[in-house]
Amino acid sequence: MIEIDINNYSITLKVSDEELAKRKEAWTPREPKVTTGYLARYASMVTSGNRGAILEIPTK
Repeated sequence: MIEIDINNYSITLKVSDEELAKRKEAWTPREPKVTTGYLARYASMVTSGNRGAILEIPTK
């Protein structure tokens, strides 16, 4: 359950810490659908949305 309080600008997750720990332990990342080509390159090197979702080429 998620509680959204518009007046106070808050979102509260109504799940116990034990349940969150259980879910975190059972979680496994999904395999990427695209593993080659420009889309795979973009996916591996793109910055987050709040940073503009641009390619950030690693420097040596």
